[in-house]
Amino acid sequence: MRTPEEIVRKWYAESYNTISATARENSIFNRYLHRKLENGFNSNENLAILEVGGNKGEHTSYVKGPWNKYLMTDIKELTSEEINKLKNRQIEFAVEDVQKLNLESNQFDRVIVTCLFHHLDKPYEAAQELLRVTKPGGSITI
Repeated sequence: MRTPEEIVRKWYAESYNTISATARENSIFNRYLHRKLENGFNSNENLAILEVGGNKGEHTSYVKGPWNKYLMTDIKELTSEEINKLKNRQIEFAVEDVQKLNLESNQFDRVIVTCLFHHLDKPYEAAQELLRVTKPGGSITI
C-alpha cells in the first residue's frame, strides 16, 4: 500500500502538467510568467541571486547575466546532466527545503521564487526564510 506522500508524488509526476497551464514547458503562459518575473531586472550584475524551487532550471534562461553568484535550489536532487547544464552557466545547485534553508542570513541581493508556494505545507515559514536570507534592501521576486 502506498503512503499519501507517494500518491501525491505520483500524481505530480503524471498529472500536474496536464492541468496547470503555466507548468507546461514552453507554453505561452509559461514563457509569459518567466518574462514577467524578470521585469525591472535589466541587469543582475554584481548580484548574489538565490532561486528556490528551481526544479530543473527552467527560469534560469530568463535571468540576464552576468551575476556575482547564482545558487539554484530545489527539494529534490538533479541528475548530473542537469547539474552540468547549470554549471556551464555559472549556476550552483543545492538541495534545500525553502521552509528551513541551510543558508546564512543576509547573503542574497535577489531571491527568485517560481510556482512554489502552492506546493508547500508551511508557506509562512518559507516566506520568513526568504526574508532571512535576503540582504537589507534586496528583492524577492515571486
